[in-house]
Amino acid sequence: MTGAPRLQVDELERVATLAVAVDAGLADPSKRALLLGAFSEDFKARLAVYAVPRAQLVADIAMLNSIEAAEGDGELPLVRWLRAAAWHTEPRPVAREFREAAERLRTLAAEGGARRRWQWRCTVESAHDGVVSVLAVVETALASALFYWIAVRFGTWHLTAAAVIAPFLLLQTERSVKAGFKALETTLDLLGRVINKTEDLPEAVAIVVVAPLLVIPLALATILARLAGTVWTLLASPLLTIQELPRNWWRNIASRDSGHPPEPMPGYQRNRTAIDVGEEVLLAPGEEVLNALGGNAEDKYLAIVFLIPLILPSIVYRWSLKGSALLYLPFVWIARTTHIRGRARLLTLVHAGASKAARLLAVFTLLLVGSKLLLGGLWIEIAAWFESRPLELLETLLAPAEIPLWQLASFTNAILAWLVYFVASGFLARHPQQTAEPSRAFDDGLSAVMVLRGCLSVYAIVVSIYLVAGLEWSLPPIGESLLPPGLGDWLWRS
Repeated sequence: MTGAPRLQVDELERVATLAVAVDAGLADPSKRALLLGAFSEDFKARLAVYAVPRAQLVADIAMLNSIEAAEGDGELPLVRWLRAAAWHTEPRPVAREFREAAERLRTLAAEGGARRRWQWRCTVESAHDGVVSVLAVVETALASALFYWIAVRFGTWHLTAAAVIAPFLLLQTERSVKAGFKALETTLDLLGRVINKTEDLPEAVAIVVVAPLLVIPLALATILARLAGTVWTLLASPLLTIQELPRNWWRNIASRDSGHPPEPMPGYQRNRTAIDVGEEVLLAPGEEVLNALGGNAEDKYLAIVFLIPLILPSIVYRWSLKGSALLYLPFVWIARTTHIRGRARLLTLVHAGASKAARLLAVFTLLLVGSKLLLGGLWIEIAAWFESRPLELLETLLAPAEIPLWQLASFTNAILAWLVYFVASGFLARHPQQTAEPSRAFDDGLSAVMVLRGCLSVYAIVVSIYLVAGLEWSLPPIGESLLPPGLGDWLWRS
């Protein structure tokens, strides 16, 4: 790969300054092995060695920034190092700066064509970066169709449940992942000691009796650790955690497909080289468990023992998110723009797959609501056609006989989607240099627009979930009101 993107001199100096600072703690020689743990031995042999730890750290950063070839799945070397640095400096504020530098470098890579913006199947890194996977989109379409069919035949309770649970599952950040693994570490150490004591047992007893007894507390421990990490991070940094909701949603419905190994603990695949836990094997990585299904009888038995409590929940969770994707569709307006600023955000608004999907959705929304405004009589006939057919769920979401406020919210977001695209593309056309950044006033104004888009998106999502739940539990209708006018009385009667 020629002409690979690099951090500019001032930003590279900023990263180096942060890294060698005392509060970051990365100048400790013992940390170098952790920061470079994801690189191959051949790659690490290319890095010069210095006797002074601070000089070694600065030299590593500069060398990684200069190397054009990316390893393995195409991730740039400095991006990989920055991600590891963020992991090992959490929860200190410097971790966020490392993540933002990695995000800017990824965006520059996309601008320069260093990475394709879509793939047939995902990798662990492409799924995290939000690169569109064709297989993921097909899976989401199939899951949505299946959920819709179940809703038509058996009611909307399952769709409502999936939609209500989704926000709790999507509140995942790098900080919550690390906190979850910290909470899990004690349990893993304890289970590791139990396994060591079973070495003298007959192999058949260990496999048939001990393994099933260990996997249940391990499954419970992973769930509780994940919940503890999420709750702790949400309480410590509520705004930053909530900002990850739309981005995690996009990853699950458009970027993560069946090629991504299931994860008992979210974030394990990306951070497995940085996780400092005593018994890594107890996490039962999804690909290893699934591969064991093709082994001998013993391997198949252990695979099934681990599959049900550890791997199956993560698969069900993934497909439930895909099945309820349509209810969270307004998240596409803000899926990739809640966590970045400056030129990186402008590039994302123009080039990212989520932004392109947002503009396509905007066209549909403008046509839908615009036709209601201009062709009201036609939509009255369409409403009558719906009443004569078993399409209650579709009729509820389209609302053919009226223009509710939640559809006007999406209509506003559709206009803003194209407005910010023209603004962003205009700036990039006038300032093609990679070093050109928008002014503070320009960036703050765009941030205000993003906050407005986020509020409109959340309102549309909440109303959509309410409407679907109303089909199952006969909730008061919203109509053209901002909120259900009879909801208070209904709750009181219930």
